[in-house]
This record gives sequence, C-alpha cells and structure tokens, in this order.
Amino acid sequence: MWSSKSDQSQSFESWPIVRSQPAGRTYGRSISLFINNMECHLTTVDVYEDGSIDCWGFVDRALFKTKVGARWVVSGQARDQLLSVFNFGAARVNDAKWFQPQHRIVEQVDAIIGFLNPSMQGLIDMHGSDVELRGKVHTAKMGLSDKKAFRIADATNEEILADSVPVLKLTNRGAQLTRLFVFADGLLRIGPNGDLFPLEELSSRYVDGEICNQISAGSLIELPGLGEFRPADVFGFISVHDRIGEVHDVLDKLNGGPGAVRRCAQAFTKYEREPTPQMKDALRAAYEAVPEHLRCYCGDMDTRDTAIRKVLFG
Repeated sequence: MWSSKSDQSQSFESWPIVRSQPAGRTYGRSISLFINNMECHLTTVDVYEDGSIDCWGFVDRALFKTKVGARWVVSGQARDQLLSVFNFGAARVNDAKWFQPQHRIVEQVDAIIGFLNPSMQGLIDMHGSDVELRGKVHTAKMGLSDKKAFRIADATNEEILADSVPVLKLTNRGAQLTRLFVFADGLLRIGPNGDLFPLEELSSRYVDGEICNQISAGSLIELPGLGEFRPADVFGFISVHDRIGEVHDVLDKLNGGPGAVRRCAQAFTKYEREPTPQMKDALRAAYEAVPEHLRCYCGDMDTRDTAIRKVLFG
C-alpha cells in the first residue's frame, strides 16, 4: 500500500490506518511525530485520503502547514525539553540527533495524501478554521476519530484491525522505541513491518531480551525515521506484567469487549447503588484486573480513581 525508503534519514515510520468516525470509512496512514505542547510528546500524526490530518485534532492541509510552521507538530525535541511517551515514560534527553527538517513533515503528509488520493478529489476544506459555532459553543468541525491500524490477512484478504502500545526493541546499538501492534485475531507485530507472532509468545519475547519496557540512563534509543537520543535517567516505568495485561485488554476491546477500565467503572457504579461486602469484593477484583498504569482512568477526569481507592483502601 505504501513503499518507504530504506534510508532512515529520508523516511518516517508509518503504517496504514482506517477510521469510521468522523465522516464515514476513510483510509490513511499514521506517522510517528512529535506534538510540541510544553513537553515534546512522541505521538502520531494521522493522514487521510480526504485530506484531513489529525494532529491532536483534525485540520485540513492549509491549517496543518500553519501548525507545522508554528511548531505545534515537530520532527525533533528542543534542547532541554522533556521528551514524553504516553503510557511509557518521560525523559530528559542527552546527545539528541534529529534526522528530519521541518519542511519534510509537510512533504511527507502531501505525499501520503497524493498516494491515497491521486486525483486529489473531495479534499476537506475547513476554510481557515478547525472549529465552528454550534449554538453558543465553539466545537471541532470533525469531532473525534476512532482510527485503528490494520493489516490485510493473506488467506482471506480481509482487514484485521489493530491497536498498539509503545515498546523498546533491543538492538546491538541499544534499542528502538517503536510500537507493539495487537491485531484482533490475536496476532502481534513488533514495529510496522515485523513478523507476526501469537499473543502466547509475548512473554517469551520479554524473557529472551527481544523487547523491554525500561532502559538504563545513557543507553542509545533510536526513534525510527526521526532520530536518536540518550535518556539522562532510567526511561520507562511500565512493568512487563502490566504491559502484557494491557495487551490482553487491547485484544478484548478490539473484539467488542468493554475493557478492564470500563468493567471497573461499572463495578464501582454497582457498588455505589448497593454497597454490600459482595459488591466491594467484586469492585476489588475489577480494580486489580486493571493494569496499574491505567487505573487512573477508572474514575472521572478530575478525581481519577480516588473514590475507588477510598472504598477499597480507606
């Protein structure tokens, strides 16, 4: 679907995605890039065939160029800026080398749109603003995305949806910070182009030293297509047990399950309605089934899981 050059200094790390919201089924590609919001956040910029680009909110091509010009989207971390990776860790950075100049971001995005939509027909035009007034409230014109990665199954030619979590792939130089893709059929892939393997092998991949979730200060970390750096401190805080639990949770949600966080929230609602010892035991089981780094999402945005912990632990 998309051929990328082998030279890391020329090619961003990217993979195919599809969304059904907003605006119907639409194909695209995710690119590993940084969002510059106080800290430098390693995330994705999602580029679609209709010309929409999700960079923590949907914009069109013209607005995206403005975002790049304003350094909201960047290809490298600024000096003395903290580098953050959601659900992985944050690091002060030494000896950073960044491959991509800013203009390459726009070139890559335009190339993806041109590849997916050669006629460049039906492109989104937001007419200078990504928000609109609905009643008395300013609202994002395109809303939120439900994007998923996917692969095409060799045997059936069907799309198999996936989600991903960050992971370190160990190399003879140090490690690559990439994505562990979890597909709905129970197969996994390390990086966008890695070999497929069953979920049952994940634990052995950690034991054998192929992947890890934490690396010591001063180790070399490569970001494929972006650059490399050395963390000033230990980088990564997720345990192997919790990451494997999260992968199982991702698979559950890909196959229509509510996921551990929602199950815990539902158990708390039931406990509040009927605060019996049995309901408390059920809440405890549901809470402990949530990987530790995800437990903060079991409550509301303001208090997080405080109310649940108060019930369980006083």
